[in-house]
Amino acid sequence: MEHILLYALGAALVGALSTNLMVAPVTRLAIALRALDHPGERRIQTVAVPRLGGVAIVLGLTLGTGGAAVTMWGRIGTATGRAELLAWIFGLGVVFLVGVIDDLVGVSASRKFFFQFVAAWPLVHLGWSFEVLRLPLVGQVDLGIFAEPVSLLWIVGVTNAINLLDGLDGLAGGVVTIISVSFLGLAIMQGNAGTVILMAALAGACCGFLRHNWEPARIFMGDSGALTLGFLLATTAVHSSLKARAAVAILVPILALGVPVMDTLMVMAVRFLDRPKSALAD
Repeated sequence: MEHILLYALGAALVGALSTNLMVAPVTRLAIALRALDHPGERRIQTVAVPRLGGVAIVLGLTLGTGGAAVTMWGRIGTATGRAELLAWIFGLGVVFLVGVIDDLVGVSASRKFFFQFVAAWPLVHLGWSFEVLRLPLVGQVDLGIFAEPVSLLWIVGVTNAINLLDGLDGLAGGVVTIISVSFLGLAIMQGNAGTVILMAALAGACCGFLRHNWEPARIFMGDSGALTLGFLLATTAVHSSLKARAAVAILVPILALGVPVMDTLMVMAVRFLDRPKSALAD
């Protein structure tokens, strides 16, 4: 495991450096394409801020993960089936592409949800689902026929939970960094080399991005980053539960993702209560 940790450190450094260097050209690209978040009632900034930061993060994550993955392919390439790996890459690609389009021209919420389900379904169909939950104090809960629906809702829900955190300086990037480090610790305990490398690169990429995202933020990650990172964390949580030998496999994802999930529920509740009443309701 020691040499894996060295590779993980390298992946984190490459991810951080690559993302940091890519932010400047991505910022100029976002300004040229008018992909900007303007001040408004739900925004605290006083000037327009570019919102394509997710492109820099994904590039840094890809470079950080790619180098270590190629070097260690003999060990991590056999841990996940080819079909599962392709389905996971397909899902990430779909979510990232939808996020980029939304940052550039906008995508309706219903279409975003649709494509998120399209991205998640192949993975769930191939077995990435919570078949059994092992919860502390509760014991084993067999989901049965609800395994796939629950897993789909989990992936789509967490994807959007991370997205709702974007818009406040450093919030989404900071939360994702904390969650990725938590998953990194779980992956080390499970001896899952691929997830160790991936989470290390993700933490590094987010740290490289946060340098430009602290108040006052010079760039936001936008949907291209928030949706992609949310999908990545959600699927990682499901995959970690498949290799679980104890209750900690589901406890760690719940604790790590508790903040964004609760934030999502609170935002939905507030928006529901604050929505205008119809004439019939009066």
